[in-house]
Amino acid sequence: MTKESPSRAPIDKAKRTFHIVASRYNASYVDGLVDHATKELRRLAPEATISLHRVPGSFEIPVIVRELARQNKVGAIIACGVILQGETNHAQNLSRSVTDALQCIAIERGVPVINVVLSFDNEDQASARCLDDKIKFWEFCPAPARVREFAQPLIEGMVAHLPDIDERIRRYCENYEFRRISAVDRNVLRLAIYEMLYRDDIPPVVSINEAIELAKAYGGADSGRFVNGILDRIRKDLDRPAREAVKKQS
Repeated sequence: MTKESPSRAPIDKAKRTFHIVASRYNASYVDGLVDHATKELRRLAPEATISLHRVPGSFEIPVIVRELARQNKVGAIIACGVILQGETNHAQNLSRSVTDALQCIAIERGVPVINVVLSFDNEDQASARCLDDKIKFWEFCPAPARVREFAQPLIEGMVAHLPDIDERIRRYCENYEFRRISAVDRNVLRLAIYEMLYRDDIPPVVSINEAIELAKAYGGADSGRFVNGILDRIRKDLDRPAREAVKKQS
């Protein structure tokens, strides 16, 4: 398994507009999320305009997000909040309602809405995850060690080669616009293409079959056929066996 860190995304010099909507409740923890998001945006898009909008609590976040999503030329909206669990189900219900509302806004308006309204059992968890210098993906998406060991190098490899992978998708999509590909189909394609191009230990047919099943399970009615069509064209251009892993020379 590789020990190298994934390559960072390329710098975007376009003049984009990003909005951060943050709760004033549990402000010390929310500010940690806001600082982290702002630093990353400044690094990735130095020419972008970043606006911060404060609301009383997490419950009010979707209201402002909806109004911002109605504006034109919004690059993305980041919703930041911290919900601490209590003795009742109020926090759990609040977290679910905010998540559902943000998802509806993103789908309805076609604007990327990043949900960083996080729920914790106690303040120790909130402090460790919001105020730490490095917020890690697996802390928010717990998984068994064997899953992390399998998935992490795939994720890192895909991110490192993302420009080339996306160029391949555009090339084989013919008249279908890249931006119109659903998020599920796009990322299923990215992972499969990474394996086919850069992981000789995985037979291309295995990558294709797994990608088709993922697309059928999580994509739309035509996702399986769409993914299969693109990956099959890429397979034909490979210079290695389709059904066998490449044996490493000792």
